[in-house]
Amino acid sequence: MSDAVSDAGSVADRIAIEELFNRFADALDHKEFEKLIDFFAESAVGEFKARDPRMQPMVITGRQSLIEFARRSIGSPEIITQHLLGNFSARIDGDTAEASTRMRGYHAGQGPREGLFEESIGHYAGRFVRTSEGWRCIWWEEEIYIMLGDPRLFAPEFDHP
Repeated sequence: MSDAVSDAGSVADRIAIEELFNRFADALDHKEFEKLIDFFAESAVGEFKARDPRMQPMVITGRQSLIEFARRSIGSPEIITQHLLGNFSARIDGDTAEASTRMRGYHAGQGPREGLFEESIGHYAGRFVRTSEGWRCIWWEEEIYIMLGDPRLFAPEFDHP
């Protein structure tokens, strides 16, 4: 294979993975959690960590468990979100890839949660494999560098004081 063909394939893979990240954020913001089936592999593992002591680190195993965690976290109609992504990077090696993007997630309460907000600044990172359906995430990391606001926004779902 010529370098030009190889480079074109790498660019197409990079775009496909970047679009996967974008569809992930859109699924969260539109509360279309079923679309995360196309993001995670069935046996995916997610690691969640933060530099803020108000958030405890956790590991979640399995696509359905990861989807249910997202639904439980922000699925309430009383929580409106916006997840912005930038500074995407990817390293692709055949049928495997590692990719990351910076993330800024804003979560605002409405109705009974009016006035509460939480804003996360951090990154998403993942390891991906090529499947017959496209790229799928097998390992996911969300690390929050800065957490602003009040985690009581999520109180009913996570029993925050």
